[in-house]
Amino acid sequence: MLVGTYGAGLIAGERQRGSLDILLTTPLTGRSILIEKSSGLRRIIIVAAIPIITLAIIEYVRSPAMVTGFTAVVMDFVWSVVSVLVWLPAVAWLSLWISTRIRSQTVATITVLCIVGGVLLVPTLVAAVVHIGGGSNDLLRYFALVSPTQIQATLSPFTRNYYDLPQIPTWVLLVHFALVSVSIVVFRKLSLRNIDVVLGRIPEGYTIDESQIPEEALAAQRQDES
Repeated sequence: MLVGTYGAGLIAGERQRGSLDILLTTPLTGRSILIEKSSGLRRIIIVAAIPIITLAIIEYVRSPAMVTGFTAVVMDFVWSVVSVLVWLPAVAWLSLWISTRIRSQTVATITVLCIVGGVLLVPTLVAAVVHIGGGSNDLLRYFALVSPTQIQATLSPFTRNYYDLPQIPTWVLLVHFALVSVSIVVFRKLSLRNIDVVLGRIPEGYTIDESQIPEEALAAQRQDES
């Protein structure tokens, strides 16, 4: 939520305060501006990830299963860390994309929170309601694993033992994290697509003659794209 809230205000907030117009008068391209903004998000991701991973380390080290199933616990911990490392960037680029397309910071923030909250809660709630109603099947269980909170809960040795949750198959984790990784690439491309037009730096339909752009600027843009 912290990453999403911060990212939603990066461009929408600048636009609402009127400081984006000043930023657009600089020699920076729209792509460079957005990449610079994303670097600030990376710091927020690190700040958000450190306590989560630290708590995970404490939880897994104190787990009784460390004695009887050391390898399994270590793998669960690795998957738990991977979940944090892929989901936080995905939320960051989602929030940046929304921030570039919505002019109001408040609306952008609410939109991001609704999307992230929906992904976090809806699959788990649907699975819980059906389970309480007496229904249960593998398809429903895998649907619940769309939510990263359900992934973390199932990987946690304490939560899994307390609620008697089944082990997540490795192939499910691989598919889940592969799809989230793809979403990072997709949201990044969507955020950077026609960004100069989206920010209002150049009018729609205007084409830039790259032969008139200094080689240093083109090199910096290629580096940003990579």
